[in-house]
Amino acid sequence: MRRALPRNETGSALALVPAVVLVVLLLSSLALDSALVYLGQRRLEHAADAAANDAAAAALDRTPFEAGTALDPDLAITIDPAKASILVSKYVAQAGRDGLEVTSVVTRVELDPEGHQARLVVEVEGSMRVVFGDALPGGADRRAIRARSVVDLSEAT
Repeated sequence: MRRALPRNETGSALALVPAVVLVVLLLSSLALDSALVYLGQRRLEHAADAAANDAAAAALDRTPFEAGTALDPDLAITIDPAKASILVSKYVAQAGRDGLEVTSVVTRVELDPEGHQARLVVEVEGSMRVVFGDALPGGADRRAIRARSVVDLSEAT
């Protein structure tokens, strides 16, 4: 048997609908902004990886290969750090589009304990534009992201 509702409580669920819609919109906006930042992070990581690999290959000292001594186990692989830095900067600059802004690119060659070049490190910082960042109190229209890529030169021999 159905219980009859009092007359003054009919339609009370209608008052909750705007609150539920507001919560759903807030959660959707957070999900969208998080997805944009995640995609920007992935794009920045991809750019850093590709730039590091391309720079390590293009800035490689080709003299041992041309002289036929490249297979000498005592020969250390060397790259030109200045050339690698220029190549990385050019490549990473192309990643800055669709809301992604590259703010800092650091390229360095790290040495092993024997003084040989061991790794090419590329660190990139940037920011990604978000859609609903300003709509939330204390929110910003950009989120900071960073990526790091390392090419191990000792494994190239």
